Amino acid sequence: MRYLRTPLRSPDLELRAHALVRWAKVTGAWGAVAVVLAVAWVVGFSAAHARGYAWVAAPVGLLAGSGLPLQVLLPRISRAAR
Repeated sequence: MRYLRTPLRSPDLELRAHALVRWAKVTGAWGAVAVVLAVAWVVGFSAAHARGYAWVAAPVGLLAGSGLPLQVLLPRISRAAR
């Protein structure tokens, strides 16, 4: 959020657009890493897991947790776009 605050407050629209693109790239890269880690966890544990579905809780938590910052930042981004 720190790397977005100053550029989004700038009156220069080009600077705002550049900051949003940079943020989207970082967020997309982290999302890709989270998906790869979740898939690796599921593949690794799918053969030797215990009964039930509790073993899936860690990757589900990772994917849900990596989406939480989006819930905080998207209202700020939409306000800055107005």
